[in-house]
Order: sequence, then C-alpha cells, then structure tokens
Amino acid sequence: MNFVTSWQGRVLVGKLSGELGFKDQVAMNKALDEMVQSSPAGIVLDFSQVVYLASMGIGMLMKLAKEFGDRGIRVRLAAPRPGVKMLLEMVRAESVIPMDPTIEESVQHFAQAA
Repeated sequence: MNFVTSWQGRVLVGKLSGELGFKDQVAMNKALDEMVQSSPAGIVLDFSQVVYLASMGIGMLMKLAKEFGDRGIRVRLAAPRPGVKMLLEMVRAESVIPMDPTIEESVQHFAQAA
C-alpha cells in the first residue's frame, strides 16, 4: 500500500494505492494519526487506486471512522473501484463511512457542511 496526502482547502485527501490488508495496518495507522494532528475539517480517502481490500482493511476503515468521529472529524471514501465498492456495500460500510463516486463530490460534502 502507498499513501500520499494533499489538501483541498481545509479538507485532507489521503490517496491510497495498491492492496490494503493486514500487513498495512501499522503504516496506515501511522499515516492516519499524522492526518489527525493537522486538524482537518474532514478527511477524504481516495480509493481510486486500491485494487484489493482484505477483511483487515475493512476493519481498519471502520475503526478509523469511529475514532475520527469521536474527535469530531468526519471521513468520506471516494472513487472506489467496482470490486472494492461491491465488497464495501456487502458489509454495509457506507453506514459508517459515506462513499462518493468522485473525490470532488466528497470534498464538496465538507464544503456544504461548513
């Protein structure tokens, strides 16, 4: 898994690529902790380049959404590939982490809430 961040206004966008599974847990947690330290208005996780999502990856997403929510930071997931999106829909992840078809739509949700 690769992880790169950028800002769109006060929204932090984390672009993930590759596979997200058990071996990525430590790196993902470290990257997300660093994201929280920057006090974003919201976090968008760009999943457009995620090709595989293991059950451990789904668990990490649910955990981070709860932890960030407890800190008042909302998380949205953007542009998942069809296979990843189908898996997330099967486990009803959208009830915890809203999904949007594009990064722009995810960022716009935060702009409308401000």
